Amino acid sequence: MAEPTPDASGPSGVQAQLSSVLYADLEFSRTLGQGAYGEVKEAQLCGASVAVKLPKLKGEQQRKEFEHEIYCHA
Repeated sequence: MAEPTPDASGPSGVQAQLSSVLYADLEFSRTLGQGAYGEVKEAQLCGASVAVKLPKLKGEQQRKEFEHEIYCHA
């Protein structure tokens, strides 16, 4: 996983880098929300509290749309 790099342009002074995270590296704690498309859980990753979206994907088209959403928000 890539480490965040300092960047004064970001709201928290940290610029996120798009990278892959292994499911095994996440320590899930509680559900923050859920709906028809999946749920969002709180987890710990390298000592930081993060929100993880766990989608209910039904087919290849939904997988592609979810990957596009990830790219747009990165």
